[in-house]
Amino acid sequence: MRKKATGRTVRYSVDPYTLPPPPTQEEWEKLAASRLAVLEEMSDDADIDYSDIPDLRDVNWQPACRDVTFRLDNRIVDWLETYGDPRSIVNEVLRKEMFRVKRNAKAAEPAKTAKTIGKSRKKTAAPKTQKPRRARLVLEKV
Repeated sequence: MRKKATGRTVRYSVDPYTLPPPPTQEEWEKLAASRLAVLEEMSDDADIDYSDIPDLRDVNWQPACRDVTFRLDNRIVDWLETYGDPRSIVNEVLRKEMFRVKRNAKAAEPAKTAKTIGKSRKKTAAPKTQKPRRARLVLEKV
């Protein structure tokens, strides 16, 4: 190998004429036999210590999904079927909308910094109430 230093980067180049020869068939067989011997020497799971693993048999596991039934208009179901499985599409659309609403709600929260905590703020007129925004659902063909 030759070492070339350029700045802080060190590069190595391999000389193909100084590489060792590839293993012979006998060497491969010897290596395979030694690996098999190691595997045979391994005991079964009797040596594994399970004492530090908590017992999870009594834990009440909640499923990742729940079955929810709701009615949709036939035209909506037909339209959803053009994009694929209606259940997965509705799930994906609702998940995207949920994250969008959470992200917008988080951005609307005032930032609490050391300067604003404990200081009184000027009283201003009450903000005008805004109409609730309608949820906008967008389907993308996959």
